Amino acid sequence: MELSRRAYAKVNLCLSVGPPVPTERGTMHPIASWMHAIDLYDTVTLTWLGEHHPQRFEVAWAADAPRQSPIDWPAERDLGFRALRLMEQAVGRSLPVSIRIEKRIPVGGGLGGGSSDAAAVMMGLREVLSLRLTDQQLREMSGALGSDVAFFIDEPPPAPALVTGMGDRIERVGRDWAGRDVVLVLPAFGCATGPVYKMYDQLGARALRDVRPFSDELFNDLLPAAEAVQPALGPLRDAVVRAAGREVYMSGSGSTLFLLSKGDGGAADDVGEVADKIGREVSDIRVVRTRLV
Repeated sequence: MELSRRAYAKVNLCLSVGPPVPTERGTMHPIASWMHAIDLYDTVTLTWLGEHHPQRFEVAWAADAPRQSPIDWPAERDLGFRALRLMEQAVGRSLPVSIRIEKRIPVGGGLGGGSSDAAAVMMGLREVLSLRLTDQQLREMSGALGSDVAFFIDEPPPAPALVTGMGDRIERVGRDWAGRDVVLVLPAFGCATGPVYKMYDQLGARALRDVRPFSDELFNDLLPAAEAVQPALGPLRDAVVRAAGREVYMSGSGSTLFLLSKGDGGAADDVGEVADKIGREVSDIRVVRTRLV
């Protein structure tokens, strides 16, 4: 048996981060975030090999990936592989499967690619093995992998959600903004999540803010920390704002920047022209047009 699943990327339309608190999984930051999937995805293919066959796990860039970078981490650190191990613990045995992840979502961009891959592996194995595990049970298990994985455990593309707690409380909201154009600006560099959160604490972590879906006030509390950790990010964002003539936002802990269409369909809001202008005037980036889904 073979099946393929799309593992969609996300953007954080709003992201508030609170001061760190001790938890059973160590010190973590509570968040309040409005997350929305976008039409950019990795493809995760699972093949059941049959008993006594060795496992295979492969990660490679798709030919149409907008920004490729070295895949230089061991399989044991990949969230997709760790999701396989987590499911093996759940069933109590080794699973003879082949997993191939064909990546399009940039690494270290704050778009949730690794977390989405992990969710796709968990849901795919549930289907292959006909396991009676609910989405909520998978979300609870996924906490061992990372705080973003729970958002992606939903029939793809995952519905937008208000995500709170340590990423474990998922309140699905409507797709009112689905279809709005998104312009992604992909720098040549990524931002490592750990150092960004460490810098956030050093700068003085804030209290959690109220996050309201469908608000036009988009924000990301991690932006100053990301710009401090990656000094090239601030000047790059300034250049993109000048070229776009509008506000530009950051997803997750960076480094991806994005802007949205206004949603009114007016000619003055031609994001295609905006994307082309950014591509002409800002160097060392890739510009990708996509949409909220």
